[in-house]
Amino acid sequence: MPDARLWQNPPMAVLYPNRGCFALLIALTFFLSAAARAQGLVAQLGEKGRIGEEDLAQYSASESCYGPEAVSSRKAGFMTFLESEIMEEVLRRESGPRLKDEDYAAEVRRVDKESRAPDILACIKKSFGSKDGIGFPSSLERRRYERVFLRKHMIPAAFYRFLRYDPKVQAQAYALRDNVFQEAVNGASFADLASRYKVEYATKAYREEEPKADGKAGMPMAWTPFEKKFIDENLRELSPGKVLGRVIEGSEDLRIVRLLDAREGRYEFEWLIIRKRGVQDYFSSVPKIKTVIHDPGLRDWISGISGNPLLKVLSIR
Repeated sequence: MPDARLWQNPPMAVLYPNRGCFALLIALTFFLSAAARAQGLVAQLGEKGRIGEEDLAQYSASESCYGPEAVSSRKAGFMTFLESEIMEEVLRRESGPRLKDEDYAAEVRRVDKESRAPDILACIKKSFGSKDGIGFPSSLERRRYERVFLRKHMIPAAFYRFLRYDPKVQAQAYALRDNVFQEAVNGASFADLASRYKVEYATKAYREEEPKADGKAGMPMAWTPFEKKFIDENLRELSPGKVLGRVIEGSEDLRIVRLLDAREGRYEFEWLIIRKRGVQDYFSSVPKIKTVIHDPGLRDWISGISGNPLLKVLSIR
């Protein structure tokens, strides 16, 4: 027999079942967040993304090796890890390139070989437990070095290669490339193609050698060795009126080139520029990543930032 007092003074969950559940959910969320903080967990992204207190502490310690002007704050570390976790989650979802153990091992060797500041690199390694600033006592210290120091450069490099060259991501730009290039090869006017396909058009003049000053006031036209390199690779074998038989692909655009004239080492040409899909556009269509930030201060700080396209993909609570 239920206690009669229960019906005389029913709990909130009885009078307002939804409100009671909501209150229970808040309490549970607070409890889980407190438990996560107690375990050193700062944030969770998607299924596998994790940022811990150890990550942030080691980030600050290693970055401080660059001197008093180094950006080594807790917020800087959190933003660095957050962006890396976002990119890695997107690569995981899209079956993009994944960094493997051998990739990290190769990067360790490359950094060791090419570093121009061995003293700073030794300081960084010591912050992860290296005794001599060269090797690590165990794989644990080495993996921490890879995660905190190397990953922040390796993940963005892998992500931007994926973004700029993945056929699915750049499907629209590549389809436009094929259509415009075929018409250009068949003799269509570049200016007309630019108007019809809404792509950029420009004429250029490159020289094989830097122009000599003619004694008149002012400086000669700016010139860089890139002009000769471009001529050698793309224009030298063309005759006036001919279109280069391939599209020049860069990280941000695709270019179709036609030689107009070539005299005395001066090459005049025109090109059409097809812009690739960029970061802003890509992240505006990426499905949201469920994100829990257990540190209230960092959560409020991140929630108040505008203008960073990567953060738009986060669904924060």
